[in-house]
Amino acid sequence: MKHETAATVPPADAGSGRPADISISALVLTEDEAARMLRLSARTLQRLRLSGDGPRFCQLTGRRIAYAVADLNEWLRARTVASSSESTVIRKAG
Repeated sequence: MKHETAATVPPADAGSGRPADISISALVLTEDEAARMLRLSARTLQRLRLSGDGPRFCQLTGRRIAYAVADLNEWLRARTVASSSESTVIRKAG
């Protein structure tokens, strides 16, 4: 019998009005929820989306973006490496 462990998105900021924990069994997450799950800022997630380097997303309306949990997990798996020499993340000199 397969045993699954429920992981959660880190707690939201106080006063946000959103639930503190969101099960990853949820099918779709908001941009903020997805950013918390990935441990990124929402702005970084926006930059990755605009550059085409981020996870696949759903455009629910003209301005509302959502992320399927399966797509977030797939994006993470694609970025998982065994050593730093395998990393494909390019850092800008600054």
